[in-house]
Amino acid sequence: MKVVYIAHPFTNDPEGNMRKVAGICRDLPEDIVPISPIHNFSFLKEPDDREKALPMCLILLSRADEVWVYGDYKNSTGCQAEISMAETLGIPIIYKS
Repeated sequence: MKVVYIAHPFTNDPEGNMRKVAGICRDLPEDIVPISPIHNFSFLKEPDDREKALPMCLILLSRADEVWVYGDYKNSTGCQAEISMAETLGIPIIYKS
């Protein structure tokens, strides 16, 4: 099974983006194990708490076989940091529509 980190913007629409990523994860092939940081760290609600999430996200990302990027990632500082980390680690990045 392949472990795939799902990179998707969050802060511009937390509830809507959580639903979108849930749908993405639900529709993945059975041989994919998704890592969804939006869901993993949904307990971090306050803006100050959200800053704590990115370092934890990057730890999870480092365990993935691939990073799949969705949504308006170009305008998301979190997605940009995740893409940069994947590039640094040599983890393949797949851009999805």
